[in-house]
Parts: sequence; C-alpha cells; structure tokens
Amino acid sequence: MHETQISRRRVSQSQRQSARRTAAIFLPHLRTLAEAAGDTPTADRLVSALGRHFDSISDHAAALASFERALSINEKLGDAAARSLSHHLNNIGRMHRLMGDLPGARAAYERAVQVCISVYGPDHPNTKTVEKNLAALGKSRTWADRILGRE
Repeated sequence: MHETQISRRRVSQSQRQSARRTAAIFLPHLRTLAEAAGDTPTADRLVSALGRHFDSISDHAAALASFERALSINEKLGDAAARSLSHHLNNIGRMHRLMGDLPGARAAYERAVQVCISVYGPDHPNTKTVEKNLAALGKSRTWADRILGRE
C-alpha cells in the first residue's frame, strides 16, 4: 500500500530478466492454482501476487488485469475481505496512473479512499496513503492542502 516506498525501489534490467525467466517457469502453475481456487480468499491472494509480480517487471497491463481480477474475487467475498479491497483499488489506481490513464486512476483512488475511511477510519495511515496518491493526480489544490494539513 505504500506507493511512495515502492516507487523508490529500482529494479535493474538484469533483475527484471531474471524475474522473467523465473516467472516463465512458475507463472503457468500459479495461474492454474488461482483458477482452481475459484472465488476464494486463496485465489484473491494468488491473483494479487501475480499482479505484484507483473508490476515488479513493469508489465503494467498484465498487473492491471490481475489486480482487477483480484478485486472481482474480493468483492464476492464480502465484508471479511474489506481490507484487501482498498489495497486492490489502490493498486489498480497505480497501474492506471503508470499507464497514463489518469481518469481511471482517479476513479480507483477515489473508491479506495471511501473504502479506507469506512474500514480504517479517516486518520489511518492506509487512508492517508491513498489520499496522497489521489492528491498527487492533481485532484485539486484544496484537496491536497487538506491532506497535507495546510487548511
């Protein structure tokens, strides 16, 4: 959830190539496991892990598809999975932003903020992180000022 920490981490080209080679071996198995798990918490975690992997090798389109699938699974799980819902929405917003789809990013971040406030409360660090991600899109100067405590 800590996008500012994630974005600072740089992965070298050789690390990406190594990850791609490793993934070529394991991804088919992970996908099979995720499909076999159906719409369960296990499938949610597996598909989300796929998304994180694709993000780590800068395959943002595949990461977005994985995070959207994880969100779909998560929404079917109900209140028990509400905390994961905000993480998936934040990840979807990040993928849209990285792919240049700012309206898509804004929609995902706005929904993530709503979920975070209802699950964690307005002052929780996860809520603040998603609000900062939204403010970074340039939602409005007032919104950014509120988030940064400059009201």
